[in-house]
Amino acid sequence: SRRVALSVTLVAAALLAAATVWTANSVMTRWVLADLNRQARVSIHTSEGFILGQMSTAGPALDSLLMRMSTDPQIFGVAICSRGNGAALVAKSNLFDERSLPCTEIAATYKRSASGIRQASWMARLEDTELRVHVSAIPLGAPGTNAPLAVVVQRTEDLARRVGQLRSLVLGILLVTGGAAWWFTAAGRRRSVSDWVTGFRRALRDGEVTAEYRPLISEVRDILRPSPS
Repeated sequence: SRRVALSVTLVAAALLAAATVWTANSVMTRWVLADLNRQARVSIHTSEGFILGQMSTAGPALDSLLMRMSTDPQIFGVAICSRGNGAALVAKSNLFDERSLPCTEIAATYKRSASGIRQASWMARLEDTELRVHVSAIPLGAPGTNAPLAVVVQRTEDLARRVGQLRSLVLGILLVTGGAAWWFTAAGRRRSVSDWVTGFRRALRDGEVTAEYRPLISEVRDILRPSPS
């Protein structure tokens, strides 16, 4: 029965560890993606007024701004897509892959995903480089069906590293907490056994038998009582 109990305990511990790893990985991935969304939103909103002012001309000033934005190590490319009479590319940075991310597809994905919110994001793969990227589509100006979209494409090469670091931190905290709980439990158990033995010895020596020790003392006395010859 002890072997069965030990096997069940080990299986339960393994399942708990697996569930903890999966949960930590899922939570950390959502945290990292949320951080990418926030970075994309901040990078666009700081220049939103200038972008809207340059939309009509789509001249060198807008291209220059998008190029400066794409110098961020986390950003792979930036583009502006209009949605007035069909989605069309207005301007883009050099590395923005319009074949893998055409404005028509971006507008359609935003329409399906946004559901009235101010930003939609998803993962995509670039055709030429096979690079997996994070895409954010952010409407410019007042919310509306024809609001142009700013598209920010972010690198995800270090996504696994960042998630792994956060997961290791969480698992380390769980391991330390579990070890501390085990130590205090074991120490408490040893103290309890020591207190019980001390009380039992006192009951044998002084005769002050409490209800806890009375059945055992009675049995010990029966064993030690001389048998009639």
